Amino acid sequence: MGVPPHHLLGIAADASPEQVRRAYKRLARRLHPDRNPDPDAAAQFVAVKAARDAMLRRASMRRPVRPPPARTATPPPARTATPPPARTSETVRPPPSQVRPAPPIDLEPAPYRLTAGDLWRPALYLTAAIVLAVALWMFTTTMQRAASMLGPPPRPAPVEDAEPE
Repeated sequence: MGVPPHHLLGIAADASPEQVRRAYKRLARRLHPDRNPDPDAAAQFVAVKAARDAMLRRASMRRPVRPPPARTATPPPARTATPPPARTSETVRPPPSQVRPAPPIDLEPAPYRLTAGDLWRPALYLTAAIVLAVALWMFTTTMQRAASMLGPPPRPAPVEDAEPE
């Protein structure tokens, strides 16, 4: 069975995350393979990293202990209905002559206006199609030129039928 992680780090089993980080940093400086020429230092460093991860995971799962809520002998006071606030000059509405009418609601949808922002996707597709067509044309003409430089392909020699003897 392996060594408990808190023994590897040299801290208490119920150490805080800050204590775990400090102990890990202290050991990491001493055991890092770049700073320690010992051939076993790399394995020790990996073990210390695993111990740190286990301790931090355990600390994150631990819930803080809270005392239960104190019970009171008397129940809380019952809520009573509060009367509405008295009308003051601030709550009085202005006379109808001072109220602006709401703007009329247009139920017809506005005609759709095409903007430059709407044209970027079709322009992108058109550009891609043109680039593809030019690349295909260049490939085809290059292959035709290469074929014309090589000349016609050699014809296979005719096979003579062997006559039985």
